[in-house]
Amino acid sequence: LKNQQIKELQNTFQESQNHLVKEIDLKNQQIEELQSTSQELQNCLKIIQNFNPLINKNFSVFISDNYYPLAWHKKGQTLHKVFIASIPKSGTYLYSLLLKSMGVEQTNMHLSEIGFSDYRFTTPKQAREDYFKLTVNIPLNESLKLISPGQFAVGHLPYSQNVVELLKDFKIIFVYRDLRDAVVSHMHFFSHPGRGQLDSAWKLREDGPEKLLTFMKLYKEMFLNLYIPMIDWVNEKDICKVSFEELYGDYGAEVTYKTIDKIKDYLELPETIIDYKGLLTQVMGVETTTWSGQRTNRNLYWNKKVSEYFVDLGLDTCNQRLGY
Repeated sequence: LKNQQIKELQNTFQESQNHLVKEIDLKNQQIEELQSTSQELQNCLKIIQNFNPLINKNFSVFISDNYYPLAWHKKGQTLHKVFIASIPKSGTYLYSLLLKSMGVEQTNMHLSEIGFSDYRFTTPKQAREDYFKLTVNIPLNESLKLISPGQFAVGHLPYSQNVVELLKDFKIIFVYRDLRDAVVSHMHFFSHPGRGQLDSAWKLREDGPEKLLTFMKLYKEMFLNLYIPMIDWVNEKDICKVSFEELYGDYGAEVTYKTIDKIKDYLELPETIIDYKGLLTQVMGVETTTWSGQRTNRNLYWNKKVSEYFVDLGLDTCNQRLGY
């Protein structure tokens, strides 16, 4: 009888033990499910956080494979994210066409520190005349996240440690030009409808030095706050520095071809035989957002008074630093 009782107790104990093991397994399974759910919720939260800066910004996006918002869905030939930091009217969109022709995808975003212009679904004419309507108020630290490897954006970003830090994951191409030509070209650009709205009276003046001088005085703050803060890019190491004149052929075909090779090597694009003439045919004379329709003729607008004011603004010193 005692042995029978002991056996019954052992069976009862074994059943309790088995039941307890099942309960523990069930609890562990529930814990794993909760952990998995928690991880999924954390991932969802990260995705939501990625989209937070876009709320109420009226900016459509593409979704990457890992659910990140992107300005453009295609990826180009380079493994890097690329940014063209260009002095205004120095060939921003000339070099954009070159990069696009070399297989780097254009996001059509023109970035500033406080927002950007969204030119993705517009014509060059709309981009010139309606750029206010195309402005998206997303700061640089967030807008840069909308660019993926193989793509590029452009902008006239000032040189600062903050901007350099934000662009640390980008290949930077600094584009510059003789500032005397840039100033004249800027005047032509601001003659377009929708641009140069501080005072339209200067647009009616006869082409010549007085028209340029009036423009320069009217937009003095633009030169001081947009042109000059960019000059220090020329001293930054490990970036690619190219000029408008080099690509346009002012120094001969050999220099132009070397400039193209310089960019190809810097972006680590695939090794291919480059059809330089064919490539330049795709770039030169094509209508872009800021193209004035012809090459700038500085001689028509430059005289002693203009030159003196150019010096007073500090642009001559900047020009010398750029090598002009």
